[in-house]
Amino acid sequence: MLVFSRSVTRLLRRPRQLRFAAMLATAFPLPVAILSAQPVCTASSTVVCSPKLESAVAEFRISQSVGTYTAVMQLRFVNRSAAPLTLGYVDGSGQLVDDQGNRWTVFGSQGVRGIGRIGSAINASFELQPGEAGEASFELRFMGGAGAIRGTRFTPTLAIREIEKLASGQVRLGREYVLRFGAVADGMTTTAPAAAPTPAPGSTAMPSDPGGAGTPEVPIAVSGAEAACTGRSRCQAAGPIMAEIIRVVGTGAAGRGHSMQIGVRFRNVSTQPLIIGYRAASVRASDENGAAYRRDGANEARGIGVISRSGADPQFALAPGASREAVFGVTRYWKPGTALGTRFAFDIAVAELQVLPGRQISVGREHALAWTDLTLGAGGADVQKGVDALKSIFKKKGTP
Repeated sequence: MLVFSRSVTRLLRRPRQLRFAAMLATAFPLPVAILSAQPVCTASSTVVCSPKLESAVAEFRISQSVGTYTAVMQLRFVNRSAAPLTLGYVDGSGQLVDDQGNRWTVFGSQGVRGIGRIGSAINASFELQPGEAGEASFELRFMGGAGAIRGTRFTPTLAIREIEKLASGQVRLGREYVLRFGAVADGMTTTAPAAAPTPAPGSTAMPSDPGGAGTPEVPIAVSGAEAACTGRSRCQAAGPIMAEIIRVVGTGAAGRGHSMQIGVRFRNVSTQPLIIGYRAASVRASDENGAAYRRDGANEARGIGVISRSGADPQFALAPGASREAVFGVTRYWKPGTALGTRFAFDIAVAELQVLPGRQISVGREHALAWTDLTLGAGGADVQKGVDALKSIFKKKGTP
C-alpha cells in the first residue's frame, strides 16, 4: 500500500504539478476498496494456497466393510488466476498417513472422481475459468489385517499438475503442485469460501499474491448453480449443473440387507443445452456409524444414461433451465444386532457429454457430487412445497 506524505500532498496541490499528478494517479491507482482489502486465499491446515490455485479439504469421512477401511476425501479447487486453468491428478501420488503409521492409498479405477488423471494418458477435462471453483473426490483404502489399529487423525498428500492445451489439439504438462494438508478427522466438513464483494464502480481491485510469483488472485465467482442452491441443504452446484436430492427411501431387514433409493433432480442452469451421464460404479454411501453402502446391481442408476468402458449413453439431455430426475441405488449387508444409521453421506460422479458427427459421444468434464447429513424421507423441493403451503394457510388465517 502506498502512503502519501505531507510533502507529496502539498506537491499535488500546486497547479503546475497537475499533469504530473495525473500521470502518477494513472500509474499507481489508489482505490478506496484497497483500504480494506484482504488476501483472497487464507492458508490453514485444510487450505493450501498457491500462486494460481487454492486447494481445500471440503469433506472427509471414513467407512468400513469386511475388514477394509475406506476414506472419502472431497477437495475443492479454485482458480485464483486471471486465465483458464486446466488441472489433472498425478497418478500414484495420493495417500493418507494416519496417527498409527498406517498408509492409505487411492484405490481402483473409481478412486478418483471429478478430475482427470495424468498417467499413461492425460485427461484434460477439468478446466476452471478465472474465479471458478470445482470439486473432486478421492477414495483411499487401508486393508486392516488381524490386530491392525486404525488411526483417528490423517495427513493427506497428493499432487495436482497444470495441463496446457495447445493450438494443435495436443496438451503439455505444466507446473506440479504437491498438496500437503494438516491432520483431518472422520466427519470433518468445511464451508466453501464466500465470493468476494463486487468493487465499487470505478475502483480497481488490489489482489494478493501469496505465492510470490507475480500472479494476481481472482475472487471466487458465484455460478448460477451455486446461486440457485442458496438456502437448500440438499443441493449441490457443479459447473452448469444444479443437483438436488428430493427423496431418500430405505428398505430391508436385519439379517438380510438394507438398501436405499436416492432420487436426484438435475437442473441445467446454463444458457446452453446440456447432456450429462452417470459414471458407472461411482455411487457411494455411508452412515454415521461408518457402515459402507455400495451400488445396488441393476438398481445402481435409473432414468439417466451410464458412462462405462463400453460407451456413453446420451439420453439425459436438458434444455437451458430444464430439469429431470434420476434414481440411484445403494445397498449393504445388515448384521443382526447392529444399529442402522439414521444419517447418511452420498456420492456420485456425472460427466458432461457431447454428441459428435456420426453419433460419436465425447465425454467432457466430470463432476464429483457429494452430500452429507441426509435422512430418510423427502427433501429439497418437495419439502419446500410443503413449507410454502403451510405459509399460505397461516397467511389466510392472518398469522404473521
